[in-house]
Amino acid sequence: LSVSFATVAASTAAPAGRFVGLLALGTILLLLWRGNHLSPGLARGLVLALITADLLAAGAGRAPTAPADLAYPPTPTLDRLRQLESPARFLALTPEWRLDRHPVSVLPPNAATACGLDDVNGYDSLYTLRYKSFLNRLAGKETSPPANGNLVLFDAFQAAEFPLLACRYVLSLAPLTGDGLELLFDDGVKVYAVRGAYPRAYVAAAGEALRPGRPAAAIHSPAPTRVTVDLEGGTAGTLVLLDSFYPGWQARVDGVKTAVSPVHETFRGGRVGARAGRVEFYYRPGAFGLGLYLGLAALAGVVCVAVSGWVARTGTGRRA
Repeated sequence: LSVSFATVAASTAAPAGRFVGLLALGTILLLLWRGNHLSPGLARGLVLALITADLLAAGAGRAPTAPADLAYPPTPTLDRLRQLESPARFLALTPEWRLDRHPVSVLPPNAATACGLDDVNGYDSLYTLRYKSFLNRLAGKETSPPANGNLVLFDAFQAAEFPLLACRYVLSLAPLTGDGLELLFDDGVKVYAVRGAYPRAYVAAAGEALRPGRPAAAIHSPAPTRVTVDLEGGTAGTLVLLDSFYPGWQARVDGVKTAVSPVHETFRGGRVGARAGRVEFYYRPGAFGLGLYLGLAALAGVVCVAVSGWVARTGTGRRA
């Protein structure tokens, strides 16, 4: 393995420059403090700020992400799922899951999330308790295997119940029967379309949140914490988004903030008017804002104490 000098120099230029800059700034702070131009409190505060900035600069980019294909290599099944209409939620059945032998499963846990796909099972340990309880009621039993209590895995499909999950497709290793299923592909893994599945977002009449009304014209999910729903004209009602509800989700209807409330315990809903055109759901928990304000207040307090100490020390030196 040969590495050119230019490659080594390019890779070390930024760390070397940061080290030289840190050394220069530290030397300046030391000289100012020794010359009684800085109070001990202000000097300590500036040193702390300098170290913090250096750590942030050194840590930036030190936790790179890896392509999903490295952990979950492309398969015909994943390619099929990527070709389906979007946004389309699916359910991959897992007939058996054990740790003492190879599990019988269509997809490994978390593969869908890592590949940017929308799976009913979600990502292990990152679903809410109310969502897990809802899935247990749908399945009529505990959905976590004894070997892994943090997973949600279904071994069967109940067509009468799953429309509520906006589940458009089911993946299975074994043939499935039922009037609500239509076989689309069979290349070792059978992909079925689910007839009668609820749209992921729809406007329901007052008091009928679980009965789909007019579907959304388009849904965009640019980030896990943001979903945009475009609507066409119609009657006023409740916009139901069949995604998990959690405190901290907020919404704007055509730029005007509106309340988000749970629908059927686990989904999101908000009132919209007949002329509503765009609804933006975004996650902004109150605790984050409170922590940010407290942090800024603490920082301002430290700066005030340091500056007041420097002013007092400077005034004492002049009087002396």
